[in-house]
Amino acid sequence: MLLTVKDQWKAILKIWPSQAQQSQSSMQAVTCCCLESITGLRLAKFTNTDFCLAFTLSQYTNKQSLKAAKYFHRIILTYDITCQYHTKLKECFTKCFLQISNIIDIINCLVPKMHLDGHIDNCKYRFSLNFFKGAGRNHGEGIEQSWAESKQSGGSTRQMNHGHRHDKLNDYHNFWNWCKVQKMSESLFNNIIKGREQLSKIVDYFLGLCIMRGKATVDSWKEESTEPTWNEKTKQWESPYRLNVRKLPTQAEIFTSLLKQEQVIDQKSMDARKKNLAIHCMDTGVKLQTKQKGEMLPEEIRVACRNLLAKIQHYCKTQLQQMPDLGDIIVVRKEDDKEEKENVEVENEVLFLPLDLAQSEIQIANEAIMMLSNSIIHCMLLNDTRWWHSCGIMMNLHSLKYVNGIAKKKNGYATVYCQAHIVLLQLSDTEELEDFLKLESSDLYAKNAAGARRLGEGSVTDSWIWTYGRLKGMSDADKNDFHHTKSHSNPQKLSKFSGFEHELTWING
Repeated sequence: MLLTVKDQWKAILKIWPSQAQQSQSSMQAVTCCCLESITGLRLAKFTNTDFCLAFTLSQYTNKQSLKAAKYFHRIILTYDITCQYHTKLKECFTKCFLQISNIIDIINCLVPKMHLDGHIDNCKYRFSLNFFKGAGRNHGEGIEQSWAESKQSGGSTRQMNHGHRHDKLNDYHNFWNWCKVQKMSESLFNNIIKGREQLSKIVDYFLGLCIMRGKATVDSWKEESTEPTWNEKTKQWESPYRLNVRKLPTQAEIFTSLLKQEQVIDQKSMDARKKNLAIHCMDTGVKLQTKQKGEMLPEEIRVACRNLLAKIQHYCKTQLQQMPDLGDIIVVRKEDDKEEKENVEVENEVLFLPLDLAQSEIQIANEAIMMLSNSIIHCMLLNDTRWWHSCGIMMNLHSLKYVNGIAKKKNGYATVYCQAHIVLLQLSDTEELEDFLKLESSDLYAKNAAGARRLGEGSVTDSWIWTYGRLKGMSDADKNDFHHTKSHSNPQKLSKFSGFEHELTWING
């Protein structure tokens, strides 16, 4: 004999008498994450979430056992305090809802992404949607969206009795569900189009990361389990996505490493200029060309133009000494310019740089991207440290000196690459280069791999600069072998991921 909802409610209160004595009350609701529709609503005490969840699950299974829910492979339940709620969930359903207690075995309890920021690190790696296989980019906060609409009915329902208010809210949410069903096909179609557009970018980015890390490292990562495990020694949950603090370098080590790399690059440049005067001349011409395109204050223009003109005249004499074959070309070009315009501004003075400058610009672009990547990571780590440890105006101002110094270097490296990119475009006479893309402001960003993912990071793909280094230095044979291997392995992975769409049924509580 099946009990009515009212009889079940009384039976639960007898089993859990402490809940009946509590004075704290709240509204419990359940939404379906796929459609964001209201599937269950109860005015109940805070600890009566079990009854609300059981009532919703019984609608899917028709109050039968797990056999009636055989088309469910997995159910994901997101709740603000899942880390505490899931511990007694099986025990409570065994005592109070025996007919559907087996369903708990296929329920995975997680925490919504926005609420997860308020939890400790153990929760961020154990109950995160970011690291759960098959969760996609769902945030799990669908129930919060419904409160914004539900609160609009407060003006008309606050003076109603309990029964009238309950019926009114049911009608309100049923109409809301009907409106969503009308636009369901349009919404799903738009999401599929966006997913297909982003798929190719994500696959290219994944292949680039695999190439940069090396085959041995990628193979070792494949063998690791992605499930979090409890470490009894450290008293924390271990995850392959979690980096221990001891693995990260200190700020002093990062600064020293960046300084050494800058010194190595400067030393190479100085050695090359000392060995070959022609290279020194070409390097001087590039620097003068940069000054020609630079910006300056109005009151400094006259003095700067006078100094720049003197340097250009000295450069032209040195250029003729080191590159005598350019003499005839320079004479012909100056005669043509003289017919068009006698007085040429110093910023428009032609420096006659050789066309083989492209190789030098490629090296400059490569080094600029490498140092730009390091500066972005360094600036990110300094900012995170400042947010955690800097308290008060004096400490913030003092720490900002270091952050602004690294940010200035970062912008400098970005400027160097942009200038090299412009020169390469001019030399190649094309509008776009396959190996050297245009640097946008959105490219100066990196996700913090040392911590848990933050809200909204799943919708952003890291820039191409993070897959740049070894991707351009591989031989054609290595590239063909790598792409051949990936073309045979990726379809299996993609088919496995596509199967998750049929397995998931979402319930947000």
